[in-house]
Amino acid sequence: MGVALVAPDGSRLGLPHLEPVNGVTYPSDVMDSMARDADLLVLTNAKFVRPLVGPMARLGVPIAVDVHLIADLDDEYNRPWLQAAEIIFCSHEILPCRPELWVQRIFDRYPRCRLTCVGLGSRGALLGIRDGRLLWAKAVAPRGVVNTSGAGDALFATFLHVWAHTRDAASALRAAVLHAGWKIGHRLPVTASLTRVELADLAMSHPPLSTSGRWDGGSPGTVTPYWAAG
Repeated sequence: MGVALVAPDGSRLGLPHLEPVNGVTYPSDVMDSMARDADLLVLTNAKFVRPLVGPMARLGVPIAVDVHLIADLDDEYNRPWLQAAEIIFCSHEILPCRPELWVQRIFDRYPRCRLTCVGLGSRGALLGIRDGRLLWAKAVAPRGVVNTSGAGDALFATFLHVWAHTRDAASALRAAVLHAGWKIGHRLPVTASLTRVELADLAMSHPPLSTSGRWDGGSPGTVTPYWAAG
């Protein structure tokens, strides 16, 4: 359960109520049997999942997590997920540094991570790839902005869906930004989603603009802050 307070400009303040599930213990044997043949494990950073992260990491199945609001690279609560995940998403809202520098620090600190994405709100999203590439997709809102609740969830889920089927990070990022931008034009975004075909059709009329660079600037310790322009 949760309450979302939405301002006239579409921005929101979310107040989740997680206490009912925080006390739940998920059966590890069930998780183990279901996860072994999976292509990807999406492990929410809710409290009841925390004891499962270590055992799931040992299965060798790729793990994805959205840690949402984060300001500390060594965040004690989120550390198990950060250490285990190959795909890490977060919001830019309380980062202690520029998003592209955060991407570099994630890769330096967590060697298991292959892809890391920072949601930038009205600026779209920034995606770093372990090989040094940095992709930026500008925000697009085909129906305007009504309610931004769930935009980050839509970004995360859509990226994973497209990436899992194509392994094309750039296409997945553009699709994710477009779907999130479309959903926030709805009064209740959680109730509205596009099918794959509908999203492809929307991309024809509202193609997200993207550009690329390098989070390592071509050499260790150098970051190209191109994303902030425009």
